[in-house]
Amino acid sequence: MAKRMTDTDKYKKRFVRGLPGAYKLLWDYLYHDCNHAGIWHVDFEIAQIYLGADMPVDSKTALELFNADEERVIVLDEGRKWFIPKFLEFQYGQMNPRNRVHLSVLKALMVFIENPAVKPLLSPFLGAMQGAKDKDKDKDKDKEQEKEEREREKEKLNKEKEREREKKIGGSGGKLRLFPIPGKSCCKCRMPAVYKAVGEFNHYYCGEHMPAQVKEKYDA
Repeated sequence: MAKRMTDTDKYKKRFVRGLPGAYKLLWDYLYHDCNHAGIWHVDFEIAQIYLGADMPVDSKTALELFNADEERVIVLDEGRKWFIPKFLEFQYGQMNPRNRVHLSVLKALMVFIENPAVKPLLSPFLGAMQGAKDKDKDKDKDKEQEKEEREREKEKLNKEKEREREKKIGGSGGKLRLFPIPGKSCCKCRMPAVYKAVGEFNHYYCGEHMPAQVKEKYDA
């Protein structure tokens, strides 16, 4: 349930005091039923249900009363929507496009930018709105660059891990790597032995003199 500020002095104001009872209630209802941008989707059938059958209202009379001395309601979209400018002033104060809530309101009104009554309200914010959009684009670009940097760093680490893995257990062509056996020499050439042939007699071999079937699997 949305919560909105209300003016405790509204019924003391000459405009509201001068309205017939049904239209005082309708004016209050509009402030509660319009969206966050002060736009009311005109539906007098539903409004009448909420106001009560003993409070009859109609669109023509409402506009005549509300706009008698100043334009409090701007008719949009061929009468399907009403815009209440003072709703924004009261709820948000000075609009600031760098405030995300305010920017959302201004974007909702941009649809009606060509309306001669709405355009003057938005004109002061057009440059700032574009600046806010550019700022958001810059933020998105920075996030994308950070993501790419993380991906590159991740790829670099994976490559380093792969190289370390190859150093420890792998040689060329995907073969497992053999390392020198401490204190053992090849029985053929006395070079450091890397392979031990287990049998009746334990023979040690260097990489060059390993049996052919061993060389197929291992690299020294």
